[in-house]
Amino acid sequence: MLARLRARAAAGAGVILITHDLALGLGAADRVAVIHAGQIVETAPAAGWRPRHPYAAALMAAMPALAPDLGALRPVAGRMPVPGDAGLPACRFAPRCPRAGAVCVTTRPALRALAPGAMVACHDPEAGR
Repeated sequence: MLARLRARAAAGAGVILITHDLALGLGAADRVAVIHAGQIVETAPAAGWRPRHPYAAALMAAMPALAPDLGALRPVAGRMPVPGDAGLPACRFAPRCPRAGAVCVTTRPALRALAPGAMVACHDPEAGR
Protein backbone atom coordinates (compact mmCIF):
# COMPACT_ATOMS: atom_id res chain seq x y z
CA MET A 1 0.00 0.00 0.00
CA LEU A 2 2.84 2.37 0.84
CA ALA A 3 4.34 1.70 -2.60
CA ARG A 4 1.05 2.72 -4.22
CA LEU A 5 0.94 5.95 -2.22
CA ARG A 6 4.51 6.78 -3.21
CA ALA A 7 3.76 6.05 -6.87
CA ARG A 8 0.76 8.37 -6.81
CA ALA A 9 2.77 11.09 -5.10
CA ALA A 10 5.52 10.69 -7.69
CA ALA A 11 2.89 11.13 -10.40
CA GLY A 12 1.95 14.48 -8.89
CA ALA A 13 -1.02 13.49 -6.73
CA GLY A 14 -1.33 14.98 -3.28
CA VAL A 15 -1.33 12.32 -0.58
CA ILE A 16 -2.28 12.69 3.08
CA LEU A 17 -1.21 9.83 5.32
CA ILE A 18 -2.81 9.74 8.76
CA THR A 19 -1.07 7.38 11.16
CA HIS A 20 -0.23 6.78 14.79
CA ASP A 21 3.10 5.33 13.65
CA LEU A 22 5.50 8.25 13.79
CA ALA A 23 8.33 6.28 12.17
CA LEU A 24 6.10 5.40 9.21
CA GLY A 25 5.00 9.00 8.81
CA LEU A 26 8.55 10.32 8.92
CA GLY A 27 9.70 7.70 6.41
CA ALA A 28 6.84 8.13 3.97
CA ALA A 29 6.05 11.84 4.02
CA ASP A 30 7.66 15.06 2.87
CA ARG A 31 6.10 16.94 5.79
CA VAL A 32 4.72 15.91 9.17
CA ALA A 33 2.01 17.40 11.35
CA VAL A 34 1.70 16.30 14.96
CA ILE A 35 -1.84 16.52 16.36
CA HIS A 36 -2.74 16.35 20.03
CA ALA A 37 -6.38 16.28 21.16
CA GLY A 38 -7.58 17.59 17.81
CA GLN A 39 -5.14 20.50 17.60
CA ILE A 40 -2.08 20.71 15.36
CA VAL A 41 0.84 21.33 17.69
CA GLU A 42 3.70 21.11 15.18
CA THR A 43 4.36 20.96 11.44
CA ALA A 44 7.73 20.58 9.76
CA PRO A 45 9.61 18.95 6.89
CA ALA A 46 10.02 15.22 7.64
CA ALA A 47 13.67 15.08 6.60
CA GLY A 48 15.85 15.87 9.59
CA TRP A 49 12.84 16.68 11.79
CA ARG A 50 13.68 17.64 15.34
CA PRO A 51 10.60 17.97 17.58
CA ARG A 52 10.12 21.38 19.19
CA HIS A 53 6.75 20.86 20.89
CA PRO A 54 6.88 18.94 24.20
CA TYR A 55 4.22 16.47 23.02
CA ALA A 56 6.10 15.77 19.77
CA ALA A 57 9.29 15.23 21.78
CA ALA A 58 7.43 12.84 24.10
CA LEU A 59 6.18 10.87 21.09
CA MET A 60 9.72 10.58 19.76
CA ALA A 61 10.95 9.34 23.16
CA ALA A 62 8.19 6.70 23.17
CA MET A 63 9.18 5.25 19.77
CA PRO A 64 10.51 1.67 20.09
CA ALA A 65 12.99 2.18 17.23
CA LEU A 66 14.77 4.87 19.24
CA ALA A 67 14.98 2.85 22.46
CA PRO A 68 17.89 0.42 22.82
CA ASP A 69 15.57 -1.93 24.74
CA LEU A 70 11.91 -1.90 25.69
CA GLY A 71 12.79 -0.92 29.27
CA ALA A 72 14.18 2.37 27.90
CA LEU A 73 10.84 3.43 26.39
CA ARG A 74 9.36 6.52 27.99
CA PRO A 75 5.56 6.60 27.71
CA VAL A 76 3.85 9.97 27.43
CA ALA A 77 2.88 10.82 31.00
CA GLY A 78 -0.68 11.47 32.11
CA ARG A 79 -3.97 10.90 30.37
CA MET A 80 -5.40 12.20 27.12
CA PRO A 81 -7.99 14.95 27.64
CA VAL A 82 -11.63 14.05 27.20
CA PRO A 83 -13.06 15.80 24.11
CA GLY A 84 -15.82 18.22 24.97
CA ASP A 85 -14.78 18.48 28.62
CA ALA A 86 -15.68 22.00 29.77
CA GLY A 87 -12.58 22.14 31.98
CA LEU A 88 -10.00 21.68 29.22
CA PRO A 89 -7.08 24.10 29.37
CA ALA A 90 -6.32 26.33 26.37
CA CYS A 91 -3.30 24.15 25.56
CA ARG A 92 -4.63 20.61 25.64
CA PHE A 93 -1.18 19.24 26.59
CA ALA A 94 -0.71 21.56 29.60
CA PRO A 95 -1.69 19.03 32.30
CA ARG A 96 0.92 16.59 30.93
CA CYS A 97 3.63 19.09 30.02
CA PRO A 98 6.75 19.44 32.17
CA ARG A 99 7.15 23.09 31.11
CA ALA A 100 3.53 24.26 31.33
CA GLY A 101 2.88 27.61 32.95
CA ALA A 102 -0.21 29.62 33.83
CA VAL A 103 -0.42 31.03 30.29
CA CYS A 104 -0.85 27.49 28.94
CA VAL A 105 -4.09 27.08 30.88
CA THR A 106 -5.63 30.40 29.81
CA THR A 107 -4.27 31.16 26.31
CA ARG A 108 -4.29 28.76 23.37
CA PRO A 109 -0.86 28.87 21.72
CA ALA A 110 -0.95 29.85 18.05
CA LEU A 111 1.10 28.05 15.41
CA ARG A 112 4.16 30.18 14.81
CA ALA A 113 7.27 29.77 12.71
CA LEU A 114 10.40 28.70 14.58
CA ALA A 115 12.56 27.37 11.76
CA PRO A 116 12.34 27.32 7.96
CA GLY A 117 9.15 25.42 7.10
CA ALA A 118 8.48 24.51 10.74
CA MET A 119 5.64 25.79 12.92
CA VAL A 120 4.93 25.06 16.58
CA ALA A 121 1.95 25.86 18.83
CA CYS A 122 3.63 26.24 22.22
CA HIS A 123 4.31 29.07 24.65
CA ASP A 124 7.69 27.49 25.55
CA PRO A 125 8.85 25.55 22.45
CA GLU A 126 12.15 23.93 21.61
CA ALA A 127 11.54 20.64 23.41
CA GLY A 128 14.57 19.14 21.70
CA ARG A 129 16.99 21.72 23.08
